[in-house]
Amino acid sequence: MKLVPKKIVLKEMTLCDINNGKIDIGKYIKYIRTNIENANYLIENKLISLDDAKLFFALSKVFDIQLDDDDLLKILKEKYNKHYIRKVDLNTKMLDEEGNNIVLVGAATKKVLYHTEVIANNDLRKIIDSYDFLVLEIKKVKHKEKVLNPEEYQNYPIEGITLDFSEKDNFFDYKLKLLKKEIKNHTVLKKILHSLSLYIKELEYQAKLIGRLGEKDDNLKDIAAQYKRAYQLNFNKESIKPKNRRKCRNSNN
Repeated sequence: MKLVPKKIVLKEMTLCDINNGKIDIGKYIKYIRTNIENANYLIENKLISLDDAKLFFALSKVFDIQLDDDDLLKILKEKYNKHYIRKVDLNTKMLDEEGNNIVLVGAATKKVLYHTEVIANNDLRKIIDSYDFLVLEIKKVKHKEKVLNPEEYQNYPIEGITLDFSEKDNFFDYKLKLLKKEIKNHTVLKKILHSLSLYIKELEYQAKLIGRLGEKDDNLKDIAAQYKRAYQLNFNKESIKPKNRRKCRNSNN
């Protein structure tokens, strides 16, 4: 699992407005304030004390939360109480109506992990019924070699799990639990807090950069001055930094 800070587009957004002849100070201030508040909320609060859903929605305002295949295996393990080792491709004897060979991609326990032979439907059904193999994807492959003793295509249940965080996902609650577990890792938590610090600094940098546009372009002096004045009136060091310094550590204590 990775938590990647969202891209700050204040400079890009504001320059686009200026180039289009639109001076929107309110939009500029709102973007800065909203992002500072979102980041400081995470810094000021003890993250592991938040419930699973609140933690996710707070983090997702600042970070893109990216799952990987290992995370999916952990989630499936939690749901089915089986130790899935990794994803594998199982070659079957099934052919569809167009003569394509069916390959099932899925999560496998060690009972299935080293299965290298082409698997027949009766054996396939056994490992699926025992949850030693969970179908995640179906591939259709056109082989040059003829499949010996081909079998008709049969539908097998596909686990509707994805790498995305979506409330419509049947595995959403499991993903929330996994996220909470990750946050309890001190190293992960430390990286998050460091990223938040850099996130706020980048936001400040871009905000002040807009106010210095007139230094290189005389035509932008008046416009830049408006943005600079607005920034100075709405923000200072005290309003930007986290209000509760004691909780910034987000410790378990």
